[in-house]
Amino acid sequence: MRRLVFTFLVLILLVIFVSVRKEVVPTVEASPDIYQGDLILQGNNVTTIEGRFDINGSIIVEENATLILRNAILNFTQTSHRQFEMVFQHPAHGNPRLLAENSTITANDLYM
Repeated sequence: MRRLVFTFLVLILLVIFVSVRKEVVPTVEASPDIYQGDLILQGNNVTTIEGRFDINGSIIVEENATLILRNAILNFTQTSHRQFEMVFQHPAHGNPRLLAENSTITANDLYM
């Protein structure tokens, strides 16, 4: 009889513990200033980014295009490792380039 009462008491405590448990749900506010999609620079395009720039996609620099980061914080808003990337490809009569002056590139503490 004592074992039955003890087992019943432990069972009730477990049910109470499971039902009272609080779930912490993180809230995230999406900024309307997040660039959506891939940023593709081609040809002889020269693009300068200054200040904070959040991007929900990859940056692809092709042909003879140049990306200049000047006093910038470039943030890839990825949610998993290697979700987005920065690629320099397809040189045509030149080289795709990145010039960074006093800038930071971050990816939410995830691998790029």
